[in-house]
Amino acid sequence: ILFAHRRSEIYSFPMHFPLVQLDSWPAFIRAKFSYVVHSISFPHENHEEWSQLFKPCASQRLFLPMMLKEVDSLLYPVELIWDMLTHFNSTRLVAMTPEELRIAWCSRLASTLNGMTSVGLHWDKLLMPLLQEYKLNITWGDQDLTNIIFHYNPEMIFTFPCPWNYRPDHCIYGSNCILAEEGGCFNATWQQAVYDLINQLFTIFWQYIFGEDLIKSFLFPLEEALNRTTHTYGGKVSNFFTRGLGMSVRKIQKMLPAGG
Repeated sequence: ILFAHRRSEIYSFPMHFPLVQLDSWPAFIRAKFSYVVHSISFPHENHEEWSQLFKPCASQRLFLPMMLKEVDSLLYPVELIWDMLTHFNSTRLVAMTPEELRIAWCSRLASTLNGMTSVGLHWDKLLMPLLQEYKLNITWGDQDLTNIIFHYNPEMIFTFPCPWNYRPDHCIYGSNCILAEEGGCFNATWQQAVYDLINQLFTIFWQYIFGEDLIKSFLFPLEEALNRTTHTYGGKVSNFFTRGLGMSVRKIQKMLPAGG
């Protein structure tokens, strides 16, 4: 929201975060978005089984198509992704970033599942039979179910390049995302290897006061904070995280009136 050029509509499914804070944000920030709050919910039938599949905040994503029937497309931030989604064709349903099997966490720790035939996508009618068939052989709940579906229906997937899901695997075992080296990364998976870096990033965001100079009060403190994490895997590539962010900050700052 802070760096958005276009107005956004947010659909929130909070568990703990007090969204009432959003209404206290300055008017010039509130003008950038509207939001609708939904409770986390599962189909009435088999509710107990779905709610215990993995974590409620993860498993409920399986049912977004049913809960948000009026919404044509939905994504987790950021604004630039909308431009990439113009490449969707009529068969694509989701966008994902690939994992390099040589280093991927899931390929090392999760089981390979086989045996599903190609299906037509009637999402709500598809999920429960899959759960019944595979529930004794899956570990990661909703992620496993979607992996099964899209493995056998690859035409439904649009592939994002690796900077859109920069993972610890990309920096622990050498540099394994060349595009991030060249243009920075735009989204990162939060795991222990990059905990210090992501923690500093969140801290600077929380400390920033709306209306202050974005370069002096956000970007410079962020770069200084990340320089303190260079002893970690994530900290060694902290410039990947600030490169694209710095471009956005400077672009927004130029658009603000003097002193704003």
